[in-house]
Amino acid sequence: MCGIYFYTKNCEINNDKMKFSMKHRGPDYSNQIDLPNSVIGHNLLSIRENIDLSIQPVTTANDKYILAFNGEIYNTEYLKTKFEINLKSESDTEILSKLINKIGLKFIEYIKGMYAIIVYEKKTETVYAYRDKSGQKNLYYFKKNENFIISSEIQAMLNSKFFDKNIDYRSVFEACKIGYNPNENTLFSNVKKLLPGEIITYKISEKKIIKKQFTQKKNNFDGANIFESIDQTIKNHLLSKKKIGLNISGGLDSNIILYHATKYKPNI
Repeated sequence: MCGIYFYTKNCEINNDKMKFSMKHRGPDYSNQIDLPNSVIGHNLLSIRENIDLSIQPVTTANDKYILAFNGEIYNTEYLKTKFEINLKSESDTEILSKLINKIGLKFIEYIKGMYAIIVYEKKTETVYAYRDKSGQKNLYYFKKNENFIISSEIQAMLNSKFFDKNIDYRSVFEACKIGYNPNENTLFSNVKKLLPGEIITYKISEKKIIKKQFTQKKNNFDGANIFESIDQTIKNHLLSKKKIGLNISGGLDSNIILYHATKYKPNI
């Protein structure tokens, strides 16, 4: 669980306040890049690779984009083969950086995984935010006049003096009744969340948000039966250099997970 964020400087957030407010999401390393009119940052929880190979935000080799990423990419082998990408590590950061460097913003059509991603295009001062199709990784955004913030957590947005704590009481009622807000609304009236499979685009000079659903190439499990799909899904979630533990209830689904997991991680 890493933390990512982007904000325009007119939000008047004190230096490092955003970074420190999400340190609990990424205790291994915190970093941010100061841009002419904005800041993009990342808090790292290292899982697949050593810390020094996973530090973000990262700038693409062509110096066109800056990337901040939270989550895990499952189809790295496919991406390496299809786009002839050579990697020095198993880091998701490296594969995403090289993929974006090679094919630009079309990268989202090819990656499979659970993720929230922020990509900043330096020349046009445009930020793109993506949330995975299954909606496993949250990403929130706040806009008031010319102030704009994207963050993994709403709490981090409180660092801006322009943040309104106006409550959306309809959303409060909805959350109390069904346990969550199923749409883009949150408990705060000026904060929205990206929907699963959504991309939002914000160009600083135009101060306008554009929202749309992105498309992806064929599903990982096309043609697979239920056993193969479950097996591959569990295998995908075991991509780590850290020791993995399972906390299970002992029911049927727990034992299915344990059975498949121990095939790939016998020392789990």
